[in-house]
Amino acid sequence: MIRFLKLNGISALYGLHFAIQIELMAEPYRLARVAGVDLAQMNRIIGWAMIVILLAASFLMYYLTNRLLESGGARFWTAVLWLPYAVMFMYGISRLFPITDRADSPPPVLGLLVIAAALLYPLYILFLNFMTYIRRETNAKRRIINACDKIKSANPRADNNKDQGR
Repeated sequence: MIRFLKLNGISALYGLHFAIQIELMAEPYRLARVAGVDLAQMNRIIGWAMIVILLAASFLMYYLTNRLLESGGARFWTAVLWLPYAVMFMYGISRLFPITDRADSPPPVLGLLVIAAALLYPLYILFLNFMTYIRRETNAKRRIINACDKIKSANPRADNNKDQGR
């Protein structure tokens, strides 16, 4: 049960990350109007914010996946389970902050960008999960090698007998 909650918690964080990125892309007009800045300046701010959020979320999700989801293939389910959470977060944001001014509606091409992002986002999740998998496997191999070295150093006669037999 704990593993199920950890898996869904990490999937919810992936969904939140995706929803935040999409909402930032969809709301430049509203953010510029509310903040009182020029649209070009707001686009630059949103671009930098998206990069910072992507990097911070990548490091956070790598750490959490490595720490919370132990060995096994359960971590790869996050590539599928993020989608319902992303839909819920985007629905919640749209209900909390409805578009009241017609000028705040997102541009029509945003739908294509969302489709492309939704198709590529599982690859991003799988990449992060694969990186944690590789790290865990190399750490396990190092532990095995270190244990073998300790056994060899504890029994020096075994190495001497091998050398004398040749």
